[in-house]
Amino acid sequence: MKLILSTENTGTESQDQVIELAIIDADTAQTLFNQRFKPSVFIKDQAASMHGITLGALANLRTWADYHDHILEIIKSAESIMTYNSDFDFRLMRQTAEAFDRVWPQLVPSCRDLGAAYADIAQIEFSEYYGTWKWQKLEVACRQQGIDVSDLKTHNALDDCRATQRLYKKLQAAFDAYWKPFVKPQSTSTKYLEFKENIEEISQLFSQSVPINHIHQKLTQAGKITMSYTHFTKFFKDYTESYVFLTKPDLKPGPKSANDRENEFKANKHEIIVLLNKGYSKAQIHRMLKAEGKWSTSYANFTEVCRQHNLKKYHKFNR
Repeated sequence: MKLILSTENTGTESQDQVIELAIIDADTAQTLFNQRFKPSVFIKDQAASMHGITLGALANLRTWADYHDHILEIIKSAESIMTYNSDFDFRLMRQTAEAFDRVWPQLVPSCRDLGAAYADIAQIEFSEYYGTWKWQKLEVACRQQGIDVSDLKTHNALDDCRATQRLYKKLQAAFDAYWKPFVKPQSTSTKYLEFKENIEEISQLFSQSVPINHIHQKLTQAGKITMSYTHFTKFFKDYTESYVFLTKPDLKPGPKSANDRENEFKANKHEIIVLLNKGYSKAQIHRMLKAEGKWSTSYANFTEVCRQHNLKKYHKFNR
């Protein structure tokens, strides 16, 4: 099953939390989950002005912790997950889970950023400065494609899911072709089912920094999988590719000021775009730059500065 999800949050920073989450079936638009949560932090004024959700309205609701297991059950059942801004949504979900002492999985089904894909597919406006096609707001993208969303509210998690689903269905052939390298095998595949049945153990071993070949060897010796190492690495890539956080984000303080962060970005911008073009995720690029001493700030700050400069996966230097 392909899923679409959307969130509304207390803000956009590293301590902010999800206060509304909706998940629907990408093919049928059936609502699978739609819930608001009471956060443990304040809702920032700017966020409240957009979605209109107040702490008072959430005061008597349960927290993320009460729904955590159910949310993961839905997510793990998916073949793939689409969001209109996957880096942001998945970062906020991880932050929220950890704020309530819940474990966010190291591996989740491939998550695809429909907003970034639409920018490359529609090619509405190209920025020579940033070297990429302009990211379009969801409501703008729907209007550009003649999709009626007059019955939907903006900045409402469920309605944003529905708008995203309408956009996906309108351009499904183009989106599926765009994501073709990351399309997972049919769920009836014996090898795929073997991998999925052992995903919890694979995730745990991976989080302990066990090499992939050792994970494959361990599961093979235990009689839990029969697939070759080649097939195993392919399934592993499918689960870890595109916008999935493989390690806990480093939330330690970064540079002393926004100017310091901006200077780091400018110094490494070309390398970041090259790596994005090669298919590396932002999480992978962040780890590489930190390992080389080229980046000192947290992963949350890294994704934020990329967002500010409209840098997403699959960039073009020239038109």
